[in-house]
Amino acid sequence: MKFHYSLDSALVLDTVQGPGTLAALKQAGVSTIWLWGFFFGKLWSPIEDMVQAAEVLRRNDFEVGVIQLPVGHPGNGLNPDDDTLDLQLPAHWRYRIDHLGNPVYYCADLDESMVRDNVESVEALRQAGFTQIFMDDDLRSGVWGSRLGGCFCSHCVEEFNLLQQDLGVGPGVGGGLGLGLGLSVSREAIVEALESGTRSQLTEAWIDYNCSKVTRFMEATSLPGIEAGIMVMHLGDEHQGIDISAIKNRLPQCMFRVGEYHFNDTDFGTPEGKASELFSILFHLDAMGREYAFSETTVFPARALSHANLIYKVKLELAAGIPNILFMSGTWLITEDYWQALAAELPALQQLEQEIAAYERSYPVHLVYGTYGHNEVVQPYFLPLLAGLPAKPVKARDRNRDSEAECLLFFGGYELTPEWEQQFTSYKRIIMDQTAFERNKHKLENMNTNTSMTSLEIWDYQLGSSPKKEEIVLLQELLAGETTTYPLLKAGSDITLLWLPESESVILLNLKDEPNRGTLSYRGGSREVVLGPLDVIQVRLK
Repeated sequence: MKFHYSLDSALVLDTVQGPGTLAALKQAGVSTIWLWGFFFGKLWSPIEDMVQAAEVLRRNDFEVGVIQLPVGHPGNGLNPDDDTLDLQLPAHWRYRIDHLGNPVYYCADLDESMVRDNVESVEALRQAGFTQIFMDDDLRSGVWGSRLGGCFCSHCVEEFNLLQQDLGVGPGVGGGLGLGLGLSVSREAIVEALESGTRSQLTEAWIDYNCSKVTRFMEATSLPGIEAGIMVMHLGDEHQGIDISAIKNRLPQCMFRVGEYHFNDTDFGTPEGKASELFSILFHLDAMGREYAFSETTVFPARALSHANLIYKVKLELAAGIPNILFMSGTWLITEDYWQALAAELPALQQLEQEIAAYERSYPVHLVYGTYGHNEVVQPYFLPLLAGLPAKPVKARDRNRDSEAECLLFFGGYELTPEWEQQFTSYKRIIMDQTAFERNKHKLENMNTNTSMTSLEIWDYQLGSSPKKEEIVLLQELLAGETTTYPLLKAGSDITLLWLPESESVILLNLKDEPNRGTLSYRGGSREVVLGPLDVIQVRLK
């Protein structure tokens, strides 16, 4: 477990505020500082100041990296209370243009001049002795949601069309050079195809084009001697031009930060908010792996997250298996009282990490989260995480699922694509709710006769039609009614279960800030479990 935080070089060099800040961070267990680097097309501090700040930090036994904002956040994502921040992009950069033809202010397109300037910034930092550089989650081509993003300016549409004239097929989604479709389409035609909600060669080519932009940017800025990283937004994927697998294939030791988003007590304080955050973490870890993973442990805006919820975020991230806890707060400095609260909890966090870090998590229950590259509505169903099932969200892709798969929950309006049909034989049970069944009834009737359908069960229930607690009971009864080889809760709600089979244990997370209880079931046996407010505990199965 390593704690990280980002700081302004000017603060580190401040002889009044700097020493006390560094002492508080050190006491809280922070060991790495990421200095603010190239933000919105300009260095936040002169290189000379960054070098001096790095020297101060190293004398105080901190490791040092640099965080970059290479594209620029739409809106003031640094500190909405500070109207003095210079968020203007360089005049020679192009703004990203949205699907309506309007500029996305403060946010650049990934064009040649923008990429060149970012590469030059990395070169300058490398020459100054910096070797670790993290790109913030503005490195994307859209906002979260079902809409497929991208830049729709005339330059990008023209480039996209030129690539489609190329009859050579590229190496695949995320890094391809066009599908050789021989198309010539307008912005309006692209938007119409994207908004149709259907899959086509055009939509797949558009996804490939935008993902390749981000992947190529990471390759271009990953200079020899540089350890590169990309911070991924909450549930970020190909909808925003982010193909984690493609980036990992090109840069095997790339650092990845998972996307969490719930930065304040309003968003994170409910069980649903915590489950939503964990949903994104598990989705990203499935593609990133744990070795080079970082958390997004953010307080934003200033003081919007309580001490208790910040500490719980850390526990949740450790439970998921993230080894690097990256505290973030925009340009607002997390105040000393937060670090004191973390310092008081540090021994307990270290003990938790020592008990669980070495073991792989197993998720025998998979929750359908669509098909990679498919133009479809994004529907994150996180009820299984509230119901104490060892579940993670997965997308179908042209590869076999891992061997841990046992049960597939196919809920909501997702399409039964050929990619998912190929995966069906990997599961012992496939459960469709009524929404999924009605969406795919015709396809089920006409599925390949060679495909085994003995594992398919149609659940006579439409998820989302009853209150949460009632649905949790129904879901638990549905799965606990069968003899399973994996642990789960057969009673209780707002408790997440993570399975560590190698240690014959589970991690239970109470998502409520009040006492909670449930019934843990495993291989025919069961026991009652009692959790305190916001508890995260390890329970032995034998």
